Amino acid sequence: MRRVLVHPVLLALLRHALGVALILYGAVKLPAEGGQFIYTRDWTFEAAHGQPTTLVWLFFGYAPVYGRFIGCVELLAGVLCLVPRTHRLGAMAAFPLMTNVAVMDWSFGFPLAACLLATGLAVASLWVLVPTFADLSKVLLPPPRRD
Repeated sequence: MRRVLVHPVLLALLRHALGVALILYGAVKLPAEGGQFIYTRDWTFEAAHGQPTTLVWLFFGYAPVYGRFIGCVELLAGVLCLVPRTHRLGAMAAFPLMTNVAVMDWSFGFPLAACLLATGLAVASLWVLVPTFADLSKVLLPPPRRD
C-alpha cells in the first residue's frame, strides 16, 4: 500500500504554478530589447556606484546566446511541468535551475520578494517529485548491496 504524501489536487496546483512561473521566467529572457537581461557588450560598470543586480543583468546579457539558452531551458521545463505525462522530468529540470536562481538572488542582494519566489519555486519543484521519490530512487540511486 502506498501512502499519499501530497494530495493530488495540491500536487496539480504546484506543478501548474511551477510550470507557469518557469514559462514566465524563460519568456522574459528572450526579447532582444526590453527583456530581463541587458543584451549588449557596450557597457562599463562602476562598482562604487552600480547595483549588484545590474551587474548580474549585464553579465548574463554580455553573451546573448547564453541568456537565451537559459530562457529556452526554463521555458521547456515549464512546459514539461504542465503536461501530466512529463511533469516529473520538468520538475527534475526545474530544481537545479531554480536553486541556481535562488542562490544568485540571495547572493547578489535581489529584493526579498524575488529571493523568496525563487526559493519557493525550487522547493515546489522538489515537492512535486516527493510522491514518486521511491520510484525515482530506483533509477537514480545505486541498488543496495547484498553481501
